[in-house]
Amino acid sequence: MERLRKFWPCLLFLAAVAVGLCVFSRELAPFAVLNAPDSPPDLARPGVWHRAMSWLCSPSHSLWHDELLKIALPSLVFHEATYILDAAFQALALAAYLRIVGLPVAECCAGGLAFAFSGYNFTLFNAGHRGYAGMMPYALLLLSLAESAIRRPSPPAFVLMAVCATCGIAAQIDVFVFVALLVAAYAVFRIVSLARREGPAAFFAARARGFALGAAILAVSFAAFGYGTVKQVFTELIPDREAQISGSAEKAEDAGKEAQGVDSGSGEDDAQWIFATNWSLPPEDIAEFVAPDLRGRDSGNRKAPYWGRLGRSFGWTPQNRSGFSDFRQHSLYMGAVPVAFAAFALVLALAGCAPQRRGLVWFWWCAAAVAVMLALGRYGFLYRAFYALPVFDKVRAPVKFVHLAEIAIAILFAHGLHGLRALASGSGAAGDRRRLRLAAKISMFALLAVAAALAAYSAFSPHPDDPARFPAAAVKGGWSAALAHGSALFAMCAAAVGACAFAPERVRARAARISIPAIAAIAAIDLASAASRYASSIDVSAQYAGSAAVDALRKYTPGDGRAWSYIMLTHEPVPGSALMALGKALDNAGFAQRDPEVGDGPQTDRLMAWIALGGDIRKSWEFWGTVGAFATPNDARALAAAGIADVVAALDLSPSGVPVRAKDPRRPRLVLVSPRRSSPPVAVWHDWTTVENDGFAAAMEAVKRPGFDLSRSIALFAGADAGQLPPTSDAPPEPASLRVSPFATDGRVAEISGHASSPGVLLLREDRMRKFRECVSATVNGAPAPLMVGNGMFFALPVPAGDLDVRLVARMPWRCLALPAAGWAVALIALAAWLKSFGKGGAANA
Repeated sequence: MERLRKFWPCLLFLAAVAVGLCVFSRELAPFAVLNAPDSPPDLARPGVWHRAMSWLCSPSHSLWHDELLKIALPSLVFHEATYILDAAFQALALAAYLRIVGLPVAECCAGGLAFAFSGYNFTLFNAGHRGYAGMMPYALLLLSLAESAIRRPSPPAFVLMAVCATCGIAAQIDVFVFVALLVAAYAVFRIVSLARREGPAAFFAARARGFALGAAILAVSFAAFGYGTVKQVFTELIPDREAQISGSAEKAEDAGKEAQGVDSGSGEDDAQWIFATNWSLPPEDIAEFVAPDLRGRDSGNRKAPYWGRLGRSFGWTPQNRSGFSDFRQHSLYMGAVPVAFAAFALVLALAGCAPQRRGLVWFWWCAAAVAVMLALGRYGFLYRAFYALPVFDKVRAPVKFVHLAEIAIAILFAHGLHGLRALASGSGAAGDRRRLRLAAKISMFALLAVAAALAAYSAFSPHPDDPARFPAAAVKGGWSAALAHGSALFAMCAAAVGACAFAPERVRARAARISIPAIAAIAAIDLASAASRYASSIDVSAQYAGSAAVDALRKYTPGDGRAWSYIMLTHEPVPGSALMALGKALDNAGFAQRDPEVGDGPQTDRLMAWIALGGDIRKSWEFWGTVGAFATPNDARALAAAGIADVVAALDLSPSGVPVRAKDPRRPRLVLVSPRRSSPPVAVWHDWTTVENDGFAAAMEAVKRPGFDLSRSIALFAGADAGQLPPTSDAPPEPASLRVSPFATDGRVAEISGHASSPGVLLLREDRMRKFRECVSATVNGAPAPLMVGNGMFFALPVPAGDLDVRLVARMPWRCLALPAAGWAVALIALAAWLKSFGKGGAANA
């Protein structure tokens, strides 16, 4: 047993992975993926080489582990594996902190698992908040590093702090900042408490040099690791948030004033305050901390719809239903068992037991209380102070502060279990033992009283239904079951405390040895069971199978470089789920979708092109080289009547939303049309307009000028190679063909054959290779050729008259790999050195 205890980190990691696999058991089938709207699986992702190239060539690539997992793991594996692995990393990181402050292994593992699978922390997978899941291990490791550096300053700890800050900011900056503020408050508390214990002069004399050196190392390391990340925050994230605020705040302000008659000059209910305090925690939802799914699960859930106020739009009333009545995609359940033992730890602190840990218990209880008060947002009074701080008025969703409460409760849970161990050990002075047993008896009766109150409330309280939205019968069973569930677990915790408080001294130690791991396991199973109800799977087998839509496009023209579209005249021609299945199936066949989608950011090619071309479907098809578009029958008839497109296939939708051949071609649900005017994916052009730079905006300025014919001319940036361009002519473009496709080679190679009647410029439309343009070189008939930029994004190169043999080759930019590799090497060396010093120092008293 002692040998196994040395490997507790490995055992804890494996236990967390096993729990995660149980939660996602239904989503582990070959073609089942987790339904995560904010982070859907990229089912058409290319191979490992292409993923690595795209990461290395991205100007904002970061070092955090999720990016490396995205490269290494296949898409269907990556989608669930990241949530499972991140939960295991979180458990390890929190357990490391608990071990540093001196708790035994069992309590450390219990606290780590309790946080990793705590409701709001873990069930965010249901919304797809992948960045949050990847950020939290770094935030928790920052807490461990702070405790370690305060006790014994060491250079590796400060280097790792810089790494954690960089990776946490890159993953999800807002919640990471919350945790960083908590860690800063904790560091101040620990410095003060340790200085009081050791004496201020002795404390600072022993550590002054280490703190000064550590501060310098931290500053230099963060500048080296985090420069690109911080730059991205100020150049992209903050401007994007300001644009989001300016758009959303106006709607929130108008809706709120219309609903509640707020005066336009009111400062209390201004638009930015409304925007910032959306998703405030309603006070009544605090009860869900111990009663899972008390007011339903998530919004839109047919079996157990959430019917509380979380996510309710400002000004929403049953009479004026502007916005959302609620919007929640996660649980708030912290676990009745962790909360019960956190309360037990508080009673022990009040009784003066374990004085060396009493300060920690008080700090974490204060942290939990302040976090919950801030989470109340517009429903409380404290959030105004946070909102008044610089920059923090741009932070949205006060409920995020519940994450800090979850951290505190998990830590207190471990301290409560350690109190149970101390109660059973029988060590210490007689007065201390009597005080400890008295505190345990008081805790037992208090927990039993809470259990009885929850049971009585479940049995006799009227159900507070909202008849404006849901009938009482639809959700009353969930209300009663949640309260009964919390009641049973509180009673179980009371029994465990009572067994150690009232049992004879000879069996007390045995009771503790059995009860502590049993309580930890029950807490983990309980949290995992509650979380599993939020896991829902999507069958994506149709996206890998054959499709009538894919067959129709393949029959009409080869893929790779060809684009497809869906008509945006009145509405989408297929449901959202079917559109996703259709899109991924076509992506897998080499056809790129070119219409902007709801989730497209303001800088995406699709949205910028659509705006620049004025939403003109014909010009958009010519720009992208669209070969087919999916439309409703009415839209298809209108396009055919206008002479814009021809009908080429009539389709229906299967029950799962997959396009199939229409049973009755006269009454199809979906129609595939082909544009009458479009540009080939690869061709030799003889007419072009040169632009001043290689940016997309410059090309769009040229393209949208009156008289610019996208079927005859291109916008070309030649740069220093402009002298190699032949003269322009009025000849139409001459189609060429892909002998070896970038799609087929994972973006490594493209081979093109064709014939040019006179010198011109070959333009290649495709998606694989252009993502890492700077790593691509070209030859024409065996001779090197300069690569230019056509239409702001595509490959273009001058070609002579005659038969053409063009070859484009992408090579791995090893120079780009040097910096990330060096960063990871430094981080791993620092981690190894810190773990070695941690092992030597061992656990210490708090």
